[in-house]
Amino acid sequence: MSAAAAAHTYFHCCPAGAEPEQLLDPTRQFTEPWGAADHGRCDKCGTSGGTLYECRSCLEAGPRSDCPACQGRVRFRETCPACLGDGQIDHTRRAGIAVFPTREGLYRYLAEKNARVEGRTVVELEGRFSEERDLDADAGALLLFPERIVGASPLDAEAIAAIRAR
Repeated sequence: MSAAAAAHTYFHCCPAGAEPEQLLDPTRQFTEPWGAADHGRCDKCGTSGGTLYECRSCLEAGPRSDCPACQGRVRFRETCPACLGDGQIDHTRRAGIAVFPTREGLYRYLAEKNARVEGRTVVELEGRFSEERDLDADAGALLLFPERIVGASPLDAEAIAAIRAR
C-alpha cells in the first residue's frame, strides 16, 4: 500500500455529537480498540501470527483490483494485524483514523460488530495512509491521516439493519 491515498475517498463513523472537523486535528489522529485495550495473548490469531483477511468493502460492493485494503483479493491469509505476527498484543494505539474504502464496507463492519448506530455520522475523507495497520485490517479497515472532509451524512441505520438481517 502506497503512502498516498490519491483520488480515493474513505469512510469513517463518528459517534453521535462528535464534530467531524476534529478528525483533521493531527493531535487526534490515532485509533484505539473499542472498550479496554487488551494486551497479552492474541485472541485474533490464537498466537499463530497469521489470520484470514476478509475485505468488508469488496465482500459488500464486489471485488475491485484498486481496493487499497485487499487489491481485489477479498479473502487471503496474512500477518495478524492485532499482534503484528508475534502472537502477543502489546501495541493497541495506532497512528491514523480507522476508515473503510467504501461506505458499504463500513456498514457491513458495523453490522457484524453489532455496533450502536443511532445518531452516528458517516464522514467521507481524503488523506494519506499511516505506516501502521489498523487492529481490524483483517476486516478491510485502513488507517488514514485525514487532510480533507469531503462530506458528512447521517449513518443509515436501516442499511445496517438490512445487513444484519441477511
